Amino acid sequence: MSAAPQPLAPNRRHRPRNIHPHIANSRQGTQFHQLSVVSTPVERLSSSRPLPLWWHALIWLQRTSWLGCSLLAIAAFIVYAQTVYTQQLWGREYRKLAALQRQERQLTSTNALLKNHLATLSNTKDAGLVAPKPGNAIFLPAVPQRQLVPPPAHPTTAEPITSVPLGY
Repeated sequence: MSAAPQPLAPNRRHRPRNIHPHIANSRQGTQFHQLSVVSTPVERLSSSRPLPLWWHALIWLQRTSWLGCSLLAIAAFIVYAQTVYTQQLWGREYRKLAALQRQERQLTSTNALLKNHLATLSNTKDAGLVAPKPGNAIFLPAVPQRQLVPPPAHPTTAEPITSVPLGY
């Protein structure tokens, strides 16, 4: 028997699928053949036709879609953060407005109470308040009016105007 591989017979091109080579050799006899591996470079088969343009576009879209998804996620996070921040700011300012309105109501009621208190005090004789009379009025003398002094006119002996500023 020669060591060179022999072509298979035309009717026996393939061995049965369920028989492993070592099992097949062991069934044929006790003699085992050792397989030798020859290292040959693997060649890439060229495709018979190029991929269509839409296929390349889909591949490019798949590779770059992460950018769009990332931008959308960032935009959603920014909108969410702005919404939360705006609600917190609005709540804080609303509480300030409510406090100011409460203070305004308290000041209005305090002012009304003081007016009422002064009115009741003025009706009593022990308060020491006197009704206004022309004899009790104080008159201040009028201030004499001053004459308006016009600003000085421009001097007639003016120096020629220079276009260069005099100092910096």
